[in-house]
This record gives sequence, structure tokens and C-alpha cells, in this order.
Amino acid sequence: MKKVLLAVVLCLSIVGELYAQISVKGKIAGRVSDQNSKIVEFATITLLKAKDSTLVKGLLTDVNGQFVFENIIEGTYVVGVSQLGYKKFYSPKFAITPENQEITLKNIQLSEEAKQLNEVAIRASKPFIEQQIDKMVVNVENSVVSAGSTALEVLERTKSENPSSDRNELAVTTNCGLLVAFSFELKIKQTWK
Repeated sequence: MKKVLLAVVLCLSIVGELYAQISVKGKIAGRVSDQNSKIVEFATITLLKAKDSTLVKGLLTDVNGQFVFENIIEGTYVVGVSQLGYKKFYSPKFAITPENQEITLKNIQLSEEAKQLNEVAIRASKPFIEQQIDKMVVNVENSVVSAGSTALEVLERTKSENPSSDRNELAVTTNCGLLVAFSFELKIKQTWK
């Protein structure tokens, strides 16, 4: 029984090695530049099956704009090239066969893709709390704290303010310990129709 099992394992390993030697392992190389023959570094290169465009391998070009796919099995392929600022490029179909195991693609030239921006909008907003040399400024106009709140409620939510809504007073303690008190009269005007 052991001899039969050993013979089967030995036969399978020999068949596997023979198959590995018979199967084609190809190599695909190329170089990427732009219209002015300037090297395009770090472009994305994808090796796709020609039949259904499924991804086989992907890599980036080196600093010389060159790329090499190694250990590619027999089949028909297409190379895709993309880089920011350039139009995508797809090579014509080519095949790795036992007769043609090394493929060097002609120099791939990418053409620039100019995109016109419609407009540029620059927006700025003040921070909620600004610490200046002599004072602290609370900017409530762009704050979610101020949405639907009264001035007294906004000050309740800010740092170091202690409003007292029941006595119509507001006491603000500054960072250096100075207490500033405000007294105000609350007038509510209601109109009936």
C-alpha cells in the first residue's frame, strides 16, 4: 500500500514538473513617454486579457518610463496606460506563444489631456473663537451654535461666559481673571393681529 501511494505521488510530481517546463512563461516590456518624447514616470500600466479586459497584472513605470511584466502565461493581451494629465492609452492586441515569448512594445506616447475648469470658488470663514492680544472675540455668524439660538444661549455655550438669564445680567470672566459684568433690560415686543 505504501509503495503504491509513493508511486502515485512520484508520478504526480514528475507530471507537474513536466507541465511547468512545457507551459510558456513570457515577458512584456515597454517604455512610456509624452508627445515631446519626455519620459513619463510612475504611469500606471495594466496588463489585461484581450478577450474580456480582466486585469492580469498591474505596475508603475520606473524613473526612466520603462516597465516589464514577467512570468506571463500564454495568451492574448492588451496593455493599458494611464497617468494624471494624459489621455488613457490601450495597445493593440498581442499574443504570448511558445514561438513569441518576449514582446517589446514600441514606445508608447501619451497625449496630454487638457481640462478647462469652469470656475474656482474660494471661501473663507472666521474661527468660532479668536484670541487677540487684548480680547477674545466670539464669531457666531458661521457657527452651528448660533442657529436658532438667542445671544444669551450662544454665550452659555461658549468658554468662560456665565450668563444669568433670570437676573438680566451677564458676567464674562476673561482669561487673566478679570470679571466684566453687563446689566441689560430685556424688552419683548409682541404684536397681536
